[in-house]
Amino acid sequence: MLSKRIKEYRLAARISPKEMAEKLGVGLATISHFEQGVNQNLTLNNLISLLRVIGMEQRLNNLLPLF
Repeated sequence: MLSKRIKEYRLAARISPKEMAEKLGVGLATISHFEQGVNQNLTLNNLISLLRVIGMEQRLNNLLPLF
């Protein structure tokens, strides 16, 4: 679910996977695998950085609701 939301936010921000990867300093495959749900290994620091790139850091509570 997290991967799907991140991809939706990225698309809404009109940022390509390549551009996101460049801004985060990771490979394109990392972004692609994360969005496809292949690799869900994402540190909290990387998640926050990713959210900053797409202008959604304030949405962290929506992405990771408390149980």
